Amino acid sequence: MNKRMASLLEGLRDVDAERLAALVSVASDVALLVDAEGVVNEVVLGVDAPDGSGHLSALEGHAFEQTVTPESRVKAREILEEAREKPTRWRE
Repeated sequence: MNKRMASLLEGLRDVDAERLAALVSVASDVALLVDAEGVVNEVVLGVDAPDGSGHLSALEGHAFEQTVTPESRVKAREILEEAREKPTRWRE
């Protein structure tokens, strides 16, 4: 990660959850806000989220690694471990 991106991410640490959710909603179609224990706290649907995405709110309260296919669970655990240590790289 370059210095500029690291600086931008550092600046987001003090942004309250409501403003961060609003920012995410204009920057992505769907985002999962995951806590330090790996539980999905909120599903944020972007302004251009595909029709029918509302059912994704059912993911709230579930472990992030349970929201992916069994083949992807190792990768999901790796992403969470990385995020506990430092800002992670951008993923689609």
